[in-house]
Amino acid sequence: MNQQWYLGLDISTSHLSAVLINGDRQQQYPLFWQNGDQQQFSLPMTVTASDSLSQPWQIAVESGLVSGKTLNGWLPFLRLAPTYQAEVDGTWLPTLPWSTPPELPLKSLSDALVFLLCVLRDRSVVSELSPTRVRDIFGRLAGVIVSLPSNWGDTYRLNIREVLRQVSLVNRGEQVLFVSGAIATLLGFQAQLPHTEGGTLIIHSDESHTDLAVVDLPSYLPQLKASQIHSHSFDYGGSALQQDILCQLIYPQWLPQLQDALSKLAKIMPRAGEIDLERRLLAAWQWRNSPVGRSLLQAANQTKMLLQQRAEFAAHLGQQEWRVIRPELERKVIYPFQQQLNQQINHLFAKAGVMSQGIQQIICSGSNFEYCDQWLTASLQQKFPQAELIRNTAPSQISRIAVGLGLVPLMPQVIDNDRHRYHDYFLLGILLKILPSEPFRLDTLHRLFQAEGINDRNFGDRLQGLLFSQRPAGLAPELDEQQGNVFRQYPMGNTPATALCWQDDDGFYHLNEAQRDHFLEFWGYLQQSYDIEILEPYGLPFGRSPLQLSSPDVPR
Repeated sequence: MNQQWYLGLDISTSHLSAVLINGDRQQQYPLFWQNGDQQQFSLPMTVTASDSLSQPWQIAVESGLVSGKTLNGWLPFLRLAPTYQAEVDGTWLPTLPWSTPPELPLKSLSDALVFLLCVLRDRSVVSELSPTRVRDIFGRLAGVIVSLPSNWGDTYRLNIREVLRQVSLVNRGEQVLFVSGAIATLLGFQAQLPHTEGGTLIIHSDESHTDLAVVDLPSYLPQLKASQIHSHSFDYGGSALQQDILCQLIYPQWLPQLQDALSKLAKIMPRAGEIDLERRLLAAWQWRNSPVGRSLLQAANQTKMLLQQRAEFAAHLGQQEWRVIRPELERKVIYPFQQQLNQQINHLFAKAGVMSQGIQQIICSGSNFEYCDQWLTASLQQKFPQAELIRNTAPSQISRIAVGLGLVPLMPQVIDNDRHRYHDYFLLGILLKILPSEPFRLDTLHRLFQAEGINDRNFGDRLQGLLFSQRPAGLAPELDEQQGNVFRQYPMGNTPATALCWQDDDGFYHLNEAQRDHFLEFWGYLQQSYDIEILEPYGLPFGRSPLQLSSPDVPR
């Protein structure tokens, strides 16, 4: 019997976890790796560059910050820009700043993920399946379901699809489906929910981000649809919290002793609790490019761990003594995050038209939430006194998100099919093809889309963004002048800050032909550099109607 198999892939900033799913039998098979006598159910996302041409990356022995080309916290860079190969010498661009020349191409981060997925494919073990059977399944997966923050757009999806094709886990882009971490968390907790219907808030705060979702659960969970789910995420997690500990508690004590390069970091430091992805990424690279900076990052991590249990912590770094106390951590770091979380929840509720009184249960998960639990629980109980808080009370080695992803083949209606079928790069390619040179109205554009066999009625704000944004579809990272050195030699970097179209007072749209030519040039770079098909609508990789969800064999 030709059974349908899927892979649920939890890719986070800190780890990679996965489950195989037999879509016909409703069974999940967690993947693990043998580490001596222990079963390891996740791979660390910390890798070290090696001198070997055949194996340029290795899994770092430990996840701490070390000297040399060790990559830690690199996953968010894959959302900022596509990569392309220069025509002249074949080098990959753009590049990232690094401690010593040559600078690291962004493509190297994709290659690091390729390496980790090859480890998953070639060395993973399943208790109930033979190694030969596992390899056979990997060679004929019907689809791969990947978790991501809901605000990580189609640039990240494009890069992940290309990586999965490179490791031969998929053959076509449409085989890769994306589900927000909050929704995967909801599905992963489905067997533990005290209320099987009603208002539910999900908070998943990991190392790189915090994912939120609110949903009015139907009485029968498999009837849940994407249209009933309101998701939102923001770029603040455990790494940002650690960075704020460094910036607010440690750096000021060290400032008089620091070298000029590090003493100038105050100009690019984010404020506590603030969401500023590019500024935070740039600051992290600056710290890691200096031995003193790496030592201070280690000190911040140590402080973060110890102040969770202690009232005070003091230590020496070289001859410099520094001291932090828990009330300062709460006032300068935790409280700003609490405020930010509250604002983001309010934003989500306003967008979804939800009242806080209608929330019956709150699912709380993720490494950053677990760290902040003692502080966040009180504020959530105050904001939602009627709601029951649900945590991972029976910790399992298997990722809850991976378990939730494993249920998606049984509930394909939770997939945003419009976003999957018509991704932004597909829409951009079609727009560059059909946009008329003469002034036009939107109904003309609708007819041109329909002539291409495309239903554009459900594009929402995405079409407007492509037409009127100065940097649509992630064509260039939105970095200000001070942060521009994060990406070097980027083809769209010198593109005039002009939208593809503009609208006159009579409601007609006009094409900026020079800008279209810039985009066409960039489109050519994409087609040369990516093997995954871009200019095709994607179908869903579910060949048969999924079975009714009952009680799948998953950890509870």
